[in-house]
Amino acid sequence: MIAPRSRISGRTLGSLGAGWHKSATVLGIHRRGQVLREQLRAVRLQVGDILLMLTPAAEAADLRADSNIIVLSEREAEKEMGWRAPFALVTMALVILLPALGWVPISITSLFGAVAMTLAGCLKADDVYDAIDWRIIILMAGLLPLGMAMSETGAAQFLVENTVGLVKSFGPLTVLAVVYLMALMLTEFMSNAAAAVLLTPIGMSTAKMMGVDPTPFLIAVTFAASTSFATPVGYQTNTMVYGAGGYRFVDFLKVGLPLNLIFWVLGVLLIPVFWPFNPA
Repeated sequence: MIAPRSRISGRTLGSLGAGWHKSATVLGIHRRGQVLREQLRAVRLQVGDILLMLTPAAEAADLRADSNIIVLSEREAEKEMGWRAPFALVTMALVILLPALGWVPISITSLFGAVAMTLAGCLKADDVYDAIDWRIIILMAGLLPLGMAMSETGAAQFLVENTVGLVKSFGPLTVLAVVYLMALMLTEFMSNAAAAVLLTPIGMSTAKMMGVDPTPFLIAVTFAASTSFATPVGYQTNTMVYGAGGYRFVDFLKVGLPLNLIFWVLGVLLIPVFWPFNPA
């Protein structure tokens, strides 16, 4: 299956050339309930397309190692990795445990964990590099200064006064519901990271305007930005099942909208319980 953020999405099989997985032959393409069998070299690939491929067993490992595709066939039992398997488990446990105890920030343990796994041979340096989503890095690099600029120039305050400011007279709970709803709507059509970065300064300015603790608003933005259920483009896993399962756009609306409403109501009711507007 063509993976989300695949580099071959939008290209034709013919344009990939003979060097793409050498002896592999594409026999058919399954796309949202339709099976394509003719002129496959001219078909422009899309995320979620399932390719029926005939490939020698010796090249199966290379096929599975390609981050642009996801192999759906049953895989053989992997060979024992010796000491590297328990080393990887211990490293992962330390990466999680040390920040949980409050001893070291998780950003530091994650970095050291990745370096240790690479030096130990659990991961190849090329695999580490390929695992980095550079589009997200560039997106964050552009949006983080944008969020800071919105906060410093007063743009965030202006947006707050002309959006959530209109309902501030109803109290912080109503304003929290509006902020949550704004993040929920944005994350359905753009990256959840981008939605969170854009709305974080708005949440901060909202709290400042109302004279309450900003934590509930930041939690609402973070939580809402991670609940993209109503569209197949809001998150990469949605896109994966959209193509593979042959779903329609309206199927996500039927299931996703009720889920979003449930999460919205529960979030607005429970967030102030754990993160009060006026902590003691």
